[in-house]
Amino acid sequence: QDTNDASPGEYCAALYMNMAGLVRLSGPGGNYRGALLTFWGPNIPQPQKVRWVSVTLRQVVNNEPNISSTQTVRAYNYTETRVKGLGAIALAVPSSDALLNNISDHLDFKLEIDGKEVQAIGVHSGLSARDSLRQCIANRKS
Repeated sequence: QDTNDASPGEYCAALYMNMAGLVRLSGPGGNYRGALLTFWGPNIPQPQKVRWVSVTLRQVVNNEPNISSTQTVRAYNYTETRVKGLGAIALAVPSSDALLNNISDHLDFKLEIDGKEVQAIGVHSGLSARDSLRQCIANRKS
């Protein structure tokens, strides 16, 4: 769970990090019943205030370029205040099921804003993370 005082099944998260930055897959929490895919990195814009941006997200599944997708969506862009020098992009996912059902063992992500790549990061051991997230979210009280 992403916070110390979370109720069972709330704020479940898997976090990956490397020198390129961080990516977090997270489930519902508080009043938000959806899920989030959040990226942090030094090349992500760091605005003064939270803003909406149009982001192109490219995903490659299990290192197979023919199993890829590209979509352009609106996302939140903000400056991470807990770690100096990182911008963040948070993409809303409609539900935790939608998030869980689209996790593969290895995912590569590339994010572009205005045609410029701002983040490239991969996720490994995704099936293990998916199973842990599913178990955590299952503890949520209806």
